[in-house]
Amino acid sequence: MVAAFLLAGCDNADLAIAPPKGKTPPAQLPARWTLTDVEGRTVKATIIGRSETAVTLVRETDGQRFDLPVARLADSDQRRVATLPIQKAPQKSPAESSIYRMRQAKMDEVRARINEINQLIGGTNSDIQLRSYNSELKRLYKEESKLREELRELEDH
Repeated sequence: MVAAFLLAGCDNADLAIAPPKGKTPPAQLPARWTLTDVEGRTVKATIIGRSETAVTLVRETDGQRFDLPVARLADSDQRRVATLPIQKAPQKSPAESSIYRMRQAKMDEVRARINEINQLIGGTNSDIQLRSYNSELKRLYKEESKLREELRELEDH
């Protein structure tokens, strides 16, 4: 008993004592688990927060973040989740927002079109075609500026 007490605070992991048989150490967040719902579906996720009624997950397959009611989990997972501390999930970063991702995707499309038109300009001798390209570039640069501002606002919130 004395040896167990002395080694419990030891910094050497090889000498540390495992918890008593039948007792598991308290669970901590974040926790990477495979969870099963009441319908038998599973999800591999990292639990980043817990309230009395729900867990906040980040799904491994696509990085999607969402809240899942504990009542939707299988009984065994409900018991496991109950061992987690109640802890508010960290705030979403702007990049996790679906609006931010949509604006970023649109920005990527606009920039790709700008590059495409710039390449086309170099290969044309038609004044009419050049005016058309320049008109479209002007419109795209305005759209890019607007999207850049929207992304900045989303990052600031």
